[in-house]
Order: sequence, then C-alpha cells, then structure tokens
Amino acid sequence: MNLYELSNRFWQENEYEPFSVSEVALYFYLLHRANSRRWQMPMQCPTAMICCHLKTSRQNIVKSRESLRRRGFLSFTPGKGKDAPSLYTIVVNPDPLSAPLSDELSGQLSDKMTNELTGELPHELSDKVTVYNNKDKEIDKDIHNNNNKAGDKINEKVGLGELEQRFISDTDWQQSLLPLLSDKERPKIEYYIHEFFQSLKMRGFENREEKDCRNHFYNWLKKQKTNSNGTDKQSNKDRRRGAGVPTASPEDYEGAF
Repeated sequence: MNLYELSNRFWQENEYEPFSVSEVALYFYLLHRANSRRWQMPMQCPTAMICCHLKTSRQNIVKSRESLRRRGFLSFTPGKGKDAPSLYTIVVNPDPLSAPLSDELSGQLSDKMTNELTGELPHELSDKVTVYNNKDKEIDKDIHNNNNKAGDKINEKVGLGELEQRFISDTDWQQSLLPLLSDKERPKIEYYIHEFFQSLKMRGFENREEKDCRNHFYNWLKKQKTNSNGTDKQSNKDRRRGAGVPTASPEDYEGAF
C-alpha cells in the first residue's frame, strides 16, 4: 500500500475543500492503524480507543468519519457495543466525481445510522440529524428530473470542453439552478460553469460522464453559495490561509492532532 499516494490525494482534496482538524487527525490515525495491521480490511477500531488517542469526543469522531466517508476516503460499519466495535476500511481508489446522495436519501440514511448507533452513543446523536427544508428538496427534485431528460447518452464519458458547451447551451437546466443563487449572482451562471470546468482541468480531469458531472456541478455551486454567505469555510481564492483553531484553555494545546 502506497502511503505517499494516499497522503498526497488527501492534501490535494484539502486544497479543494479544507478538512477540519478532527477529520485530519482521524484519517491519519486510521492510516497508521491500517499500516500497523498490514492493511487487512476491514479493521476493528473501537470509538472509545480513538477518543482516548486523539483526545477528542465521540461526537467529533462520529461527525468526522461521516464526512470522510462522504468524501470517499473511508467506509465504516458503526459499532454495536464492546463486543462489536466499529469496522473501518480505507478507500484506495475512489471515483473523484462520485456524486453525493440526494438530500432526501441522505436524510433517510442518517436516520438509520442514528438508530444503529443508539446502543453506542445513546445521548449524543438523538438531536443531530439535520433535515433540509422543503425548498431545497424541491430544487433537488428539479435537478434530478432535468438530468434524466438527457437519455442514455448522458452516461457516456465526454471531453470537458464539450461538456462545458452543453452546460452553457442548456438554458432549461440552468433555470433549475437559479434558485441556488441570489438575484445579483444569477447573471453569472455561465461564469460559474466556466470556473467549475477550469477547476476540473487543474485537477487533471479530461473527460467525465455528463450525468455525474451535472450532479457534481450542482453540489459545487451550493458550496460557492455557502462560501459567499460568510460561513467558516475558506474561500477558493484563499486556500493557503491557515485554518483557525479556537482554544478555551491551555489544555486545548495538548493531545494528538
């Protein structure tokens, strides 16, 4: 197993969307543990042990491993008590453009995961399931319907240049994306499309499946909206700025990172 390639892929993805401190700590802890066990997957790793080694809470571990799973760096099976600890598998060759699940399906899976984890974390996850509002669900439904109208050819791999032209010329599809943008941002939809394909080219992609690429652009555009609204995410133009780590006491500087 090439640890250098896994580490390099992780930091490349970090430049695109920075990981939290907890996500970084958890991923490299699991890499170390997998390497010490000669990469026999899945590997058992009790949550309590991870919390002890990383000096963090169960809630942080649950949030971090779900984020790493969603971004294609690991898969896991939640534990069911001391006799059945959590199982982890490091993902070696993910599809870099595999689209996240729809909001509705993600909500269903989150509910199921919460129920499965109740035995391990009885008081920490009961109020952590986030449900998207109806407006976002309707937007996702419109995107899904417009994607399916393209027919079977949408699954063929196409060059990025041709895909960009298809996106720009598909005004009906663009209309379904406009609710994601403010009134001032809507005239810039073609600019966002161009920036999206430039980012793919910079990451080494040459051709992609149209349906996956449309879904990926939709999620990418949502992130641009989130960043423009002033969240704690770093902007794409300021990826080299160090991430702030708030501290509450001198003990916060101690422990594993």
